[in-house]
Amino acid sequence: MSLAAGGSRIVLVFAEPRASKGRAGLGALVKESLRATIGDARLVVLFGHPRLLEEIPPGPPVLLAWHRQGLMQAAAARWIRERLS
Repeated sequence: MSLAAGGSRIVLVFAEPRASKGRAGLGALVKESLRATIGDARLVVLFGHPRLLEEIPPGPPVLLAWHRQGLMQAAAARWIRERLS
């Protein structure tokens, strides 16, 4: 995977597990949006549970950040930034 400053598309997926409320996976609209946008992406960052990996369409590598908390967002940004340097 190569990331280039100013030229790589990164798709962010934010998801919270809501199994107790019957919403344990990605919704239909999110899946449709992913299929439409993932094609030219260089990276997908999944802020959610690892079981959601199987719902991400095939394509670019996926960086699993586990949760949408600010701490995880900062860690993912740092990981990406380090690869652009």
